[in-house]
Amino acid sequence: MDLYLLLSKNLYKKPKLRGEIFNAGINKPISVKEVISKFYLAKNKKEELKIIFQLMKSKKSKGEIPYQYMDHKKLKKYFGWKPKYKFDETVNDLFEWYEKYLINNKNA
Repeated sequence: MDLYLLLSKNLYKKPKLRGEIFNAGINKPISVKEVISKFYLAKNKKEELKIIFQLMKSKKSKGEIPYQYMDHKKLKKYFGWKPKYKFDETVNDLFEWYEKYLINNKNA
């Protein structure tokens, strides 16, 4: 939320930055497989993770970019912003948010 407020205030004050793209990534590549692993291991769901990886093994994605990531260098350059938390530290919170707002509120 802090980032959105920072951007909205600064983009209003600095018209030359309007239309620019700002990413808030972790500045290093992380594969889909790594993200999935972190979520499932955070919830101690090793068996489910094995099943998913087994299913992934037989599937080939077409047209996918092999490595892709976002960094926050531009945000730091223009606004001095950097993430407050590391991805690994927030996995449980992300999972809980997902369960609370997306899984349990499908009709919302």
